[in-house]
Amino acid sequence: MPNEPDSTLVQPADVIAAELLEKKSEAVNAAPIKDLGWLVEHRSKNQQLALKLYGILGRERLSNDEDLITAAGFLVSIIFSLWRAVFICPPTYNRNQTLVSAKAFLANVIEDNAIGYLNDKKHQYWAFSYYLNSAALRLHALSNQKKFMRFNFLDPDFREELFEVWHERDDAWVLCHKAAEAAVHKLDTLLSDC
Repeated sequence: MPNEPDSTLVQPADVIAAELLEKKSEAVNAAPIKDLGWLVEHRSKNQQLALKLYGILGRERLSNDEDLITAAGFLVSIIFSLWRAVFICPPTYNRNQTLVSAKAFLANVIEDNAIGYLNDKKHQYWAFSYYLNSAALRLHALSNQKKFMRFNFLDPDFREELFEVWHERDDAWVLCHKAAEAAVHKLDTLLSDC
């Protein structure tokens, strides 16, 4: 009969209820309070840093210095990368999980031609590494390019320290954020000295 639902699409109510209960249980147990506390604390620190940089970007002196304009652009990228990473920080580093996550992420790019926050969160092992690497590489470039020699703010041991804590995801994020704070402070100082 044409008005009857396809029997392959109909599930018994007890099966649907069990699936919903399982999903609700997963949501309730999704994140321990200590993880949520870490998220809120570090998201807040990053937002405060973003606000400080936002104020610096409005200074007239900045518009007179091409190198500092470029540095400010780097800093916006760094803060954005850290902002995104803090939301998707996985509990641990797992090389195999990161590879699986990378493959699934790439499949989303190929199939959907679009990526959003939920994709990042779903594939957090790879996405977190991407955003943290983005911040770390820009921090390193900003501190080491000849063009930015007067902008040297990064501890010479940053790369080694980051390598040591890379597998401790939250520690790696904190280290990059501290470097970003130093960079924003340096930009603030350079503009004050002009």
